[in-house]
Amino acid sequence: DSMRAERDDALKKATAAESVLQLRTATYDASVKKAETDDRERQTQLDSMRAERDDALKKATAAESALRSRTATFDAAVKKADTDGRERQIQLDSMRTERDDALKKAMAAESALQSRTATYDAAVKKAETDGRERQTQLDSMRTERDDAVKKATAA
Repeated sequence: DSMRAERDDALKKATAAESVLQLRTATYDASVKKAETDDRERQTQLDSMRAERDDALKKATAAESALRSRTATFDAAVKKADTDGRERQIQLDSMRTERDDALKKAMAAESALQSRTATYDAAVKKAETDGRERQTQLDSMRTERDDAVKKATAA
């Protein structure tokens, strides 16, 4: 009877340990699933930010190209006006002012683009760092779960 009672106690303890292990495993699995979902969402945000940055870069490149074309046109017109003499001096000054304004706008646009690009790059870098940290947490949680399963199996 004593041996049966001892056996029954050991069985109850093993059943309780298995129940705790199953609960821990379910908790770890849920945490891992949530972390993986968060990582996918963060990756989607990263992809969106990269696309937005790339679009802004394309627009800035197109604006720069248009500015260079206009600048070349203005420079050619200025050169011709210089050869035409004094009566064209007013037109020349106006064209120079227009060119300078266009250059200022382009430089401001380039500065804004660089600032946005730096912001996007910093956000991407932070998101990638967060993703690596989350992966480290996931790996640690999986290892802890696997160790608990091994201990329960050994028991």
